[in-house]
Amino acid sequence: MMNLNTLPAYRFIFLVAFIACSAKSAFAQKPVLLEDFKFTTGEKYKRIKNTNTYLFASGDHILSLKKGRNDMTVQRFTAKDLKEDVKLRQIIEDKGDFQTAMKLGEKVVSFYTVRDKLYGQKVAFSKIVAEQPILIGSDKENIDNDFGFKSTYGFDAGGRINKFGIKKSKDGSKVVVVFRIKTDDDRADKIGVSVYSSSLAELWSRKITMPFPSAVMEYEDFMVDNNGDFYMTASIFNSKDANKDKLDSSYRTEFYKVKGSDKELVSSEIKLSSKVVSNAVIEEHNGAIKVAGFYADNSN
Repeated sequence: MMNLNTLPAYRFIFLVAFIACSAKSAFAQKPVLLEDFKFTTGEKYKRIKNTNTYLFASGDHILSLKKGRNDMTVQRFTAKDLKEDVKLRQIIEDKGDFQTAMKLGEKVVSFYTVRDKLYGQKVAFSKIVAEQPILIGSDKENIDNDFGFKSTYGFDAGGRINKFGIKKSKDGSKVVVVFRIKTDDDRADKIGVSVYSSSLAELWSRKITMPFPSAVMEYEDFMVDNNGDFYMTASIFNSKDANKDKLDSSYRTEFYKVKGSDKELVSSEIKLSSKVVSNAVIEEHNGAIKVAGFYADNSN
């Protein structure tokens, strides 16, 4: 189900939120803490040089994963006193091109690529355990170095060009992996979509031939819902545009859905009278799939 009638309301809501935040930034000089707001400061611990830091919590445990140049440092803390158990500190060899890390179930999974293959390695919260890597994504056809989606909503882009896009569902029970197959600009584009459970067991996998070539199509946002169905949006330009500049070109936005039980790609245009979608994301709310964002006048 797609609720698009609420898009104009979102414009108003976002505007009000922006004005409110701007007013606070302009006039508030010091933060005011609520009476029931409490926080605890832990003991100092040795700083470890890293390019990216990821923090995860599960029950009484906190795990910090620090991505270095050639390895990853895992630090484990207790949530009660925020103390690190130095005996549980762990160095994991970086075996490929790091993609992202996320909490799935009761484990943290580090994702990395080796050429056209995607691996996941599970790390435990309370023990010095890093399981053997699992092969998650690969394809016989050449995979593009850039998976192509513009939006970073719910996705750890990390300032990198990512070969695979990885997101989890809102309830954390499903994971989707997306990649692009290398195709000529004038041929119909092709993407690979695989959906997994939180234990990384594959639920379904499919290569999808899109209705348009990459020369006129720009991928926007994607997601997997709690049922394991895949959704995405894309801007379709009226003519080939190397820069795909929305300010200077005419375009429309289409919405796509792929169910694990159905091979058909379902598509529909997001129609707004005399307006175009400038930026939007897909979100699941109370079991309904909604597209929310910003729009502009067609003439602008």
